[in-house]
Amino acid sequence: MANLNKRVKKDNSGSIKDRRTDLFIKRSAEKILSALRLSGCEVDIFLVSDELMRDINMAYRKKDKPTTVLSFEDPDIPHPETRLRHLGEIYLAPKYISAHNEDIGRLLVHGILHLVGYDHIKKTDEIRMEKKEKEILRKAGFII
Repeated sequence: MANLNKRVKKDNSGSIKDRRTDLFIKRSAEKILSALRLSGCEVDIFLVSDELMRDINMAYRKKDKPTTVLSFEDPDIPHPETRLRHLGEIYLAPKYISAHNEDIGRLLVHGILHLVGYDHIKKTDEIRMEKKEKEILRKAGFII
């Protein structure tokens, strides 16, 4: 089974809703990694404010606006503290996601697919990635 190393940064911590979201994200990531048949790996997932997402988006993509999800692949650098392969980091902006009627589970799938090499720069790549998203959502037990 895939392991998940999840560190969460958020604006307001400790509420029951936050704990439920954390648990949902962790369980969802485990299901997604399993559906992708990835084992012996980990991913860091950060739940961030719209403001922090905007700052990250500006710093790395030169876009001065928040977004729903950003993924950063981990370079092939060994992590001696763990035997797991570190796929990278995913940043999700829950308030922004909710305000735009997006599904956080689908966006988590989207982010993980970026970490394993999928993109949507070309139309053919976009079609391939969308097909894989639907397949993983189905395999992981999400309603699509």
